[in-house]
Amino acid sequence: MEQEPVDKSEEADYEFEVPQSGEKTRLDTLVCRLLQEEADAAGGVLPGCGVVPTRSKVAQWIASGFVQVNYQAVTRSAACAPPGALLSIAVPPARTLVLEPDSTVAIEAVYEDAELLVLNKPAGVVVHPGAGQERGTLVQGLLAYLGDELRQVGDALRPGIVHRLDKDTSGLMVVAKTDRAYQALVRQFLPPRTICRKYLALTTALPVGNSGALREESGVIELPIGRHPGDRKKMGVVTTGGRAALTEWRIVERLRHGFLLELSLGTGRTHQIRVHLQQMNAPIVGDPIYGRPPASLPQALRAAVKSFGRQALHAQKLSFLHPTSGGEVSFVAPIPENMQQLIECFR
Repeated sequence: MEQEPVDKSEEADYEFEVPQSGEKTRLDTLVCRLLQEEADAAGGVLPGCGVVPTRSKVAQWIASGFVQVNYQAVTRSAACAPPGALLSIAVPPARTLVLEPDSTVAIEAVYEDAELLVLNKPAGVVVHPGAGQERGTLVQGLLAYLGDELRQVGDALRPGIVHRLDKDTSGLMVVAKTDRAYQALVRQFLPPRTICRKYLALTTALPVGNSGALREESGVIELPIGRHPGDRKKMGVVTTGGRAALTEWRIVERLRHGFLLELSLGTGRTHQIRVHLQQMNAPIVGDPIYGRPPASLPQALRAAVKSFGRQALHAQKLSFLHPTSGGEVSFVAPIPENMQQLIECFR
């Protein structure tokens, strides 16, 4: 059975499925080949990276933990990834990045014990440092809050991070405080997938008679997601080269100018909810990449959406099996006040 990868939205710059060729290939050679194919498809350059790295450079990336197989770091260039495995590549910053604690990043703890921390991430906070942002991230706030012991848990540049949310998505995350908890939580994203996250999304209203309208009260979107063929910096529903993606949705409330939806993920693909809702002609309000332009909204709503300044997506509910007790634990994060005010405008 194919293993479902952990939902690490936007964490990997590139994701590939290892070809089913049957021949064994060194990891550094395989990464170079796949990146070259990606560059060829994008017109000769790698989006967000530029030139294709040399094999020696890729070997450095591998040794530093920037290449993962099924979301487990593999630090040996000579290792071979099994056919069908998910290969994730994060492009490291141009210079060596030193993680420094940052006490200015507030940590809103919802629950904490010796093994883990459940927190409510505010919108606008990047989860971990990268080429686009090296300071003021959630990881640096966690180092200040939990101490240097966190550096020993999981990935060196993402210590304790089991999954993540986009910068402009608010809501619940679980962070591992021990390596035992990290391994146990990561496994829960694999079938039978015992971790459950539910999101609330405010979406725009659909034109009357639109074939993609949410006519039922609930349903399932099961469409493969991959790199957008026309814009390699975006994701999209694709007919070839994509990975299976499943999103369950339920209408919480039909608003005057849109819908309030509850969504849960059966798989974890980059931008999955945002892409699937766009495909259903119900894009998330305020989404700068997959949403409708503000000019398409009623005049009375444009100022409110502009003031909100992000996609109206909130990770509201989180449940999983506790690594120590094995019992299910569940948490709820209230809708942020500014998102609640936006919902009222659409109501």
